[in-house]
Amino acid sequence: MNDTPSPLRARLFDELKSAMKAREALKLDALRYMLSLIKNVEIDLHREVNDQEFISVIQKEVKKRHEAVAQMEAGGRTELAQEEKTKLFILESFLPKQMSKEEITAVVQNIIASSADPSFKGVIGVAIAQLKGQADGTLISQVVRELCV
Repeated sequence: MNDTPSPLRARLFDELKSAMKAREALKLDALRYMLSLIKNVEIDLHREVNDQEFISVIQKEVKKRHEAVAQMEAGGRTELAQEEKTKLFILESFLPKQMSKEEITAVVQNIIASSADPSFKGVIGVAIAQLKGQADGTLISQVVRELCV
């Protein structure tokens, strides 16, 4: 078994140490929560997560936090929403750069052009597999719907 942690896991521990030294309470909370999410998945898997699994866990949490921020803002809880946005920014820093709608559109157009089945069902699976981790699934779906009309 490989004893060296994944680059993302090592980065998480490095950032935890620096947040402790700098006494950044909000950042420390976000990083500790992220570590607990990762540890829970590792317990379920009975092994350390790889970088792709790490990213997947963080993406799910980012999606939940976006929804929470929207609900807090709708409820007039701007102070809590701002705190969540700060934590969200910290979580998102561990994700790969997300593609823009224009970049997704270009990839989907190439998939449609080379596909034997240019329908939504024929394109969406290929697009999600090809763009996994690089773009939000909701945005991919939206672009595919627009182009496969």
